[in-house]
Amino acid sequence: MATVLIVDDEKSIRTTVGAFLKDAGYEVIVAADAEQAKRWVAQRPLDVALIDILLGNGSGLDVARDLRDRQMLLDVVSQAAAARAREAEYAMLLRERERAHAELEKQVRVRTADLHALAARLQVVREEERQALARELHDNFGQNLTALQIDLQWLARRLQATHSSDGAVVAKIAAMTPLAERLIVLTQTVCAALRPGMLDDLGLLAAIEWQAEDWEQRTGLTCVVSLPIAEVVVDPGHALALFRIFQEALTNVVRHAQATRVDVRLQTDDREVYLEVQDNGRGFTPEAFPASKALGLLSMRERAAGFAGAVNILSELGKGTTVQIRMPAGQPDSTSTAA
Repeated sequence: MATVLIVDDEKSIRTTVGAFLKDAGYEVIVAADAEQAKRWVAQRPLDVALIDILLGNGSGLDVARDLRDRQMLLDVVSQAAAARAREAEYAMLLRERERAHAELEKQVRVRTADLHALAARLQVVREEERQALARELHDNFGQNLTALQIDLQWLARRLQATHSSDGAVVAKIAAMTPLAERLIVLTQTVCAALRPGMLDDLGLLAAIEWQAEDWEQRTGLTCVVSLPIAEVVVDPGHALALFRIFQEALTNVVRHAQATRVDVRLQTDDREVYLEVQDNGRGFTPEAFPASKALGLLSMRERAAGFAGAVNILSELGKGTTVQIRMPAGQPDSTSTAA
């Protein structure tokens, strides 16, 4: 409800106007002279003032000036209070935003760590399945093929010793023998791809050198390897993850690089192993590289992250690509594995 001050030395005017405003729903305060009006102005806030200019003991202008000065003071104080309240609210919102941002970063770090741990665990499970499958192929399929090869050789010697004249049987055995040999080689190749026995038996350096030579023979490209003289002591799980990333890097060279040469360098210190695979291919820019082809790079990064490692890709159009892998050496006595 608005408050109206009526200042007039005529009682009839005060009464008539006051009654009219009260009926209209306003709160009415009346003053018969300037002094009484000034006391009202000092006591309480007013919304509207109806002031007679010529009063019996003073001027209505004095009342208006007092009212104006008081209102200006109230406005200044009100604006200052509002500004301070806005500053406090802004500071509170800023603190709240910083708290929410810190909490979000914490959640992201926790979720990222969980995802990396899950990825590492999935890699371990996948490698265990590969190892079991490789063992099954070697122990059953491979051994049976070897037995079949021995039996074929025995039959061939037996027929030769008895001077058998059945040329069809001799020809069939002669045809089956190289087929059995190829199946044995194929089984060995599949077993090596599923689980690099060279890595388990002879260590990381020998496995990298063997993989580079095998890749060079299969692709016809040049692969130059530079390795430390002394054997590198690396946790088995970290070593396997590093070896898988190396295999993926060589595969990407064949698929995308159009290179003729690859240089492989491995270095180590007491805590970390550094592997670099550099080709002289066409290179690429991240913007021009299709997402479907970037999955291999993402796979390498995720595999390294699962073991607290990192993969850095450096490439420029016409100047080849360099894959830099950093992997902690881990605990040498660990028995963990990675895919």
